[in-house]
Amino acid sequence: DQRLTRTVVKDEEFHSMVVLPLLSRGQVLGSIFLITHNYREFSEKDIETLIAIGGQIGGAVENARFFEEEHRRSEQFKVLAEVGRRVSAILDVNEVLEEVVKLIQETFGYYHVAIGLIEGDEVVYRVGSGELWDNPRFHFKPARLRVGREGLSGWVAATGKPLVIPDVSQEPRYVWMHGSQTRSEVTVPILVKGRVIGVLDTQSDQVNAFDDTDLAFLQSLAHQAGAAIENARLYEQAQQAAVLEERSRLARELHDAVTQTLFSASLLAEALPVSWEKDREEGEKLLEELKQLNRGALAEMRTLLIELRPAALIEANFRDLLHQLAEAASGREGLPVDVEVDCDCALPPDVHIALYRITQEALNNVVKHARANRVKVDMKCSVCVSGELEEERAKQITLIVSDDGRGFDQERVQHDHLGLGIMHERAEEIGAQLEIKSEIGAGTIIEVIWQESLNSTEEEI
Repeated sequence: DQRLTRTVVKDEEFHSMVVLPLLSRGQVLGSIFLITHNYREFSEKDIETLIAIGGQIGGAVENARFFEEEHRRSEQFKVLAEVGRRVSAILDVNEVLEEVVKLIQETFGYYHVAIGLIEGDEVVYRVGSGELWDNPRFHFKPARLRVGREGLSGWVAATGKPLVIPDVSQEPRYVWMHGSQTRSEVTVPILVKGRVIGVLDTQSDQVNAFDDTDLAFLQSLAHQAGAAIENARLYEQAQQAAVLEERSRLARELHDAVTQTLFSASLLAEALPVSWEKDREEGEKLLEELKQLNRGALAEMRTLLIELRPAALIEANFRDLLHQLAEAASGREGLPVDVEVDCDCALPPDVHIALYRITQEALNNVVKHARANRVKVDMKCSVCVSGELEEERAKQITLIVSDDGRGFDQERVQHDHLGLGIMHERAEEIGAQLEIKSEIGAGTIIEVIWQESLNSTEEEI
């Protein structure tokens, strides 16, 4: 029979053969052969038996394939969920990309997985996983492909359309890498608001390794990656905006406070020699004012330097911070500010910052609005019993900022005026009680009470 083209038939001296299709639900899955060395005529009964066996085998093969596909889909859904869970909490672009490629490659064992982002007119691969990326023989990091001109990645980046290549040897756009075992590839675009920002590239060392399910899966991952990248970039922009805003605020404070103080000190320094010659007693008063202004300016500068380094604010001794704020306020208006602290206990970072900010806001209000003659900052630390048992003790901090200024009518002043809303918010954040007492002509008292159990936070405190 001329249709038997394999030489093994003659070499093994096969004589008789029957071939039937391996069927399942009318679909041909393969073939079943029966071959003998001796002459044999296959009867109808033989054929019927073989058809029955073929049907059983075909059903088993289809079930096995179905199970494999379902298992693969299940793994894909797990990866989608895991990628979503991991990248949602990551605010660094490179970390997002590394998590995505690592999960895909480790779960499905692909030969190579990588993500490239568009930089100018190129797709630049900076993260990847698999043989091409990890093997030092391949100089792959980072690979650059021109958009629309080089490779599958360049084509996808230019068109925004996915590509599934069953056999890369038949694809003219594929860029060959010496020693690479890639046989099939799928590349999908990463889109943000309809704009292509990069590509997700997955390669296999098997021909025709990807189907429509894989394509849909990788497109979903690319969509998640795009959203995560956009979130990370927006967070980065927000951080930069916050830094610029903070710098602007510090610049305003530097101009409003320090510049004004130094200008006043400069005028006094110019007037001092003349006053000293005419009236030594008056000169000594001016000299004392000059010293006070210089101390205030120095305190303002120290405060601003601390503001530039948030970590320094937490690390600084709270007693020293209060004295520094007092000197800064005193230097601006020549207003005496007394500070009395009868404790030196360490505070949790959030409490430390909140109490500092409340004191800062209160003193700013006194300088700007109170027209006071004297201000006092008083801080006390005590331990009290918070429950029926003696062991249920609590540390309590009481911070009071009081002045003898003109006061204000609390019923007529809005909650968000004079920074009152900010002080209340900061107190609420740490679970503290804040009470403001003020009367027209009788000054203002701002009292903050914070309490925390020693038993529950002993290590933190």
